[in-house]
Amino acid sequence: MIHKIAFLLCTFYLSVSLAFSQKSDTVKGTMPASTTPLGNTNCDCKTAITINLLKKFKYGLTNAPNGFGSVMEIKAKNKSDKSAFEQEHNTAWYLLNINRDGELTLDIIPQDSTNDYDFLLYNYTGSHFCEDLVAKKITPIRGNLSRNNLRTNGATGLSSLTQNNFSEKGQGDNYSHSIQVKKGEKYMLVLDNVYPNGKGHALYFNYLVQINIKGTVVNFAKQAITVEVTLMDEKNNLIAKTTSDPKTGNYKLTTSVKENAFYSAIYYNSSYFPESAYINTRLLKQNENTFTIDKTMAGLKVGGTYSLMYYKEHDQGFFLYEEWPPFYLLSMLMKNNPTMKIRIEIHTLEDEKKAWNKIGAKEKFSLTEWRVINFNNELLNKGISTERMEIVPSDKAIISNPKTEEDRKQNRQVSITILSK
Repeated sequence: MIHKIAFLLCTFYLSVSLAFSQKSDTVKGTMPASTTPLGNTNCDCKTAITINLLKKFKYGLTNAPNGFGSVMEIKAKNKSDKSAFEQEHNTAWYLLNINRDGELTLDIIPQDSTNDYDFLLYNYTGSHFCEDLVAKKITPIRGNLSRNNLRTNGATGLSSLTQNNFSEKGQGDNYSHSIQVKKGEKYMLVLDNVYPNGKGHALYFNYLVQINIKGTVVNFAKQAITVEVTLMDEKNNLIAKTTSDPKTGNYKLTTSVKENAFYSAIYYNSSYFPESAYINTRLLKQNENTFTIDKTMAGLKVGGTYSLMYYKEHDQGFFLYEEWPPFYLLSMLMKNNPTMKIRIEIHTLEDEKKAWNKIGAKEKFSLTEWRVINFNNELLNKGISTERMEIVPSDKAIISNPKTEEDRKQNRQVSITILSK
């Protein structure tokens, strides 16, 4: 009776979903993520949603998985079995068609971070796969059964940053190791949300590409300096790091990163003001995989003023990803110099103020006030005391008659002055 009720729930939920969605059960990975409609979830292996993967792709946000369908395909032999769910609860099945060679990563992001999504990934062996799975003739090549981590918003998936193929029940790594795939291969992915009455999820697929980041780091006297060069993703995860040569200032970092993604190169030496560089792998051209980034770094001194960041052109006044790395730099600087006090001068352009006023935001705050509040909150969240920083708005233009986009960037900068060390 329980199996029948679960099947009816899954069937009813799927029929409602299909009534509101005019898409087929085959999703092409070449479709821009922004055009993907609300995704279906199918509860059984034989009705798995097919996804064709050629490049970076998002599927979802989906409907919530509801029940295990007509067949309980996966059930652990015992509690110590890490190659299977204890039993299926609320499952979603996906058949992945691989359309190119490469290293594949996956992020499974639940709509509700308190939902506990586990997953298993299998080599797809053909039309008899589902029957063989029920008969326990097939074992997964990747799996993650760890408890959801609220610090990562419940995310799980495949990543090059971990070496574990499987993660057992309880507290553990929420990601399993990415997989090398070849064109023409197929894989079966099954997700299970342990909790009832849950919400949907989104799947983010990425292929990795190898890149080189190289350049030279010097001070304003053109002398080579030794700095730690760290590559970080947009979630501040460490991807790779190296150190520049003390004699030449040259450095080179080679690593694998996601295609069409954003990264930050961080340059740090305790005697200099830290620097960052914004890296967009979308800008890579075919057969070109090198970013050349040279840096000239200014020595730290009381009374010294440093340009930290700039705001992108936008109406809302919120910080974009291009603006996040400098927050990390500034918090790192302050934590490594625990007695340092600084003044932060935030510049705002007149046309930005007009755009802000046009959307009615001036009812509560001016754009400059809003940026000061946000800047203050970001540093507080990173553990920097308000007693150590003075944040002031400024209408002063760095370049009085900006003619180029580079001039405008300068006028949108944030100036940092060291008051004491």
